[in-house]
Amino acid sequence: YYVPDLCGLRVHTAVFEALLAERSPRLHAHLADEGCDALMYATPWFMTVFTLSLPWPAALRVWDWFMFRGTKVLFRVALAITDLAAAYLLEACPSITELLGFLLHIPHSLVDADTLIAAAAKVKISERHIDRLTGRLSARLNK
Repeated sequence: YYVPDLCGLRVHTAVFEALLAERSPRLHAHLADEGCDALMYATPWFMTVFTLSLPWPAALRVWDWFMFRGTKVLFRVALAITDLAAAYLLEACPSITELLGFLLHIPHSLVDADTLIAAAAKVKISERHIDRLTGRLSARLNK
């Protein structure tokens, strides 16, 4: 992540975007139609492992899980956030301004520690699938 071209971050946000398209095609399409690229909102999520985006108790739980399980947790938590926020994002955020405003300043009531971790635990993605997407998207992005 922490190199001048941010290649790792760009790959991980592309992987997240691909996972979001698989998991929630309608939300992915809405974000894409409005020009809301995952790099715009997932950058602070991933670079700080959600420290600046979540209430402190939730951030601590994510960090514990991240230290134990690794980068897969980033995707599970990011997908959990979008799962929890999907209805609001689709109904109340008609433009990129509202979408980014929400995604960069997630209401703490939406992502309390127990709710977020429970939602993230329901996100089933395999390391193998992440690795496949990472290889494919890395080759495309780093040409």
